Amino acid sequence: MYYPMMMNIAGKRCVVVGGGKVAERKVASLLEAEAMVVLVSPAMTPLLFSMVKSGMIEHVSRRYRKGDLKRAFLCVVATNDRRLQERIWKEAEDQGVLANIVDSDEDCDFLVPSYFRRGDLVISISTSGKSPALAKRIRKDLEEQYGWEYEVLLKVLAWARPRILQEVKDPRRRRSILERSGHPELLVLVRQSDPESLPERVWAYLTAS
Repeated sequence: MYYPMMMNIAGKRCVVVGGGKVAERKVASLLEAEAMVVLVSPAMTPLLFSMVKSGMIEHVSRRYRKGDLKRAFLCVVATNDRRLQERIWKEAEDQGVLANIVDSDEDCDFLVPSYFRRGDLVISISTSGKSPALAKRIRKDLEEQYGWEYEVLLKVLAWARPRILQEVKDPRRRRSILERSGHPELLVLVRQSDPESLPERVWAYLTAS
């Protein structure tokens, strides 16, 4: 049983072993979270190569060696070499480095769920590794349900929340206003309002008596 959580890895050293398409996806998601990515692989996809050339990621151009996890916060092993997977898993365990061995539920400290973003809204789906295909299917269904308006609404609420906390002194009224920030009518406002008037229209809705 896995413990669901969101993790801040910005600026943390994350090692990805492997240079194929799977490694490419893992590197992209780590960069999206602002991690400091180190790729260990003698070969790589054209996209990974462009990331190296542009300085987006560090590259160790050889096969994995013992010691490559030094100072790492986590590692992702995207290779089908089972013997290498076992070596890295053991080293990660010894050094206290979180490890994800792609396609191996047994040798994993964490799983990366199927997910999508709407700005600061992140919706993830996990089947605890039992069926990635089902998780993908559910994700696609949810992507249709949660559209662009959620991203816009969150931006406005990020502006409104500090104002509410500062200006509304009564705790009960403040709590009531904050609870209203989850009301579906706000999504209707987002769809019907122009960007300039939206913040004040949301504010008026939240603070209406």
